[in-house]
Amino acid sequence: MKKQLPLVWLSGLFLAARHLGPQVVALYSLPPFLVEVYYEPSGPTVLRTRSLPISARLDAYADHLSLPCS
Repeated sequence: MKKQLPLVWLSGLFLAARHLGPQVVALYSLPPFLVEVYYEPSGPTVLRTRSLPISARLDAYADHLSLPCS
């Protein structure tokens, strides 16, 4: 996690955030991966990160993403 966070903050593109109980999960694009950052919003304290393949299903974020209109 210590190596992932600086890359996420510097090079990642924020895509969406969702609530998971008292935690917030922020989704970042960092090709060739997606990265979820779990944190406590009252802190904010990062609890953990999780890497996903870029092809991962993002059903949990469907209501939180806004796509540009053409």
